[in-house]
Amino acid sequence: MLRIFLLFTLFYSFSSHAETMPYTTQIRGKLDRVVDGDTIRIQGYKDSFRLYGINAIEVNQTCISHHGNGERKEINYGRVATEFLKKEILHDDMDTIITCDFNATGYYQRPLATCYAQNQIYKKLNLNKLMVFRGRAFADHKYAKDREYLALEAIAKKNNWGMWRGNMRCKR
Repeated sequence: MLRIFLLFTLFYSFSSHAETMPYTTQIRGKLDRVVDGDTIRIQGYKDSFRLYGINAIEVNQTCISHHGNGERKEINYGRVATEFLKKEILHDDMDTIITCDFNATGYYQRPLATCYAQNQIYKKLNLNKLMVFRGRAFADHKYAKDREYLALEAIAKKNNWGMWRGNMRCKR
């Protein structure tokens, strides 16, 4: 009887793992979709995972680009950031595996995580730092404990990458 109980418990814990995971450890799974520039979903998990230490422009938020001739152009940089993240980790339907290490729970009780992509191109690409380094997200100056995010943002600004290009300014 004890053997049956243990087998049932073991089976039940594996089959319901995605629904009951407390997010206090590392998870691994196939990428389901990119929600926006700082949020992803992983197959088999009901929650979306917010990338820790960064803040991307919201999907419908725009940035203003000022050109030398006085022309102003609005750019939906939230969509640009989302598409950049999709392109970087999906690469024409590769089987991208995402591994996330949990840092905390966010304002809306979503898990905050440092996530890495692995596929035929990348062995362990830190998505959080990639977004800041390429100028697709801000470093979270208030909550990020890893000072490298601030350094990566400074490099992106200095090199005019992404939203830091030219005279483009995005509001936080």
